[in-house]
Amino acid sequence: MKYDQTTVDLLKAAQIMRERGWCQGSLQNGAGGPVCLWGAIYVAIYGDAYPANFDEKLLQARRLSVHGRLSSFICKNYSDKAIGPERNIVSLAAVNDSADCTQEKAIAMLQGAAEMLLRAK
Repeated sequence: MKYDQTTVDLLKAAQIMRERGWCQGSLQNGAGGPVCLWGAIYVAIYGDAYPANFDEKLLQARRLSVHGRLSSFICKNYSDKAIGPERNIVSLAAVNDSADCTQEKAIAMLQGAAEMLLRAK
C-alpha cells in the first residue's frame, strides 16, 4: 500500500520519537536528543528540530497537513485536550507539555492520526 505524504510524515515522527525519546518544554533536548510532538514533526519533515536552511513555502503545506490531521485525531480521541469555542482545535505544545502526557501517549497520538488517515482511504 502506498501512503500519502501526511501519513508518511506522521509515521516517521512516531519512529523518531520512539528512537530518540520524548521531552517536554522544548522541541528537543540537545542535538539528536529526545523530541516533543512538534520536534518529532519538524525532524520528520525538515530533517532537524531547528532547521537552518529550508524552503518554507514548499514544506509549510506538509507541516500544516500533519498538524491538522494530528489535531483532528486528538480532538476526537482526547477531547479534554480540545480548545476553542467549538472544541475543535488543539495546541500540540500544550498537549505535549501537559502533566498527563508520556512518551507512549505522544507516540500513540502520532500513530493513531496516521491510522485514522489509512482507514479513511
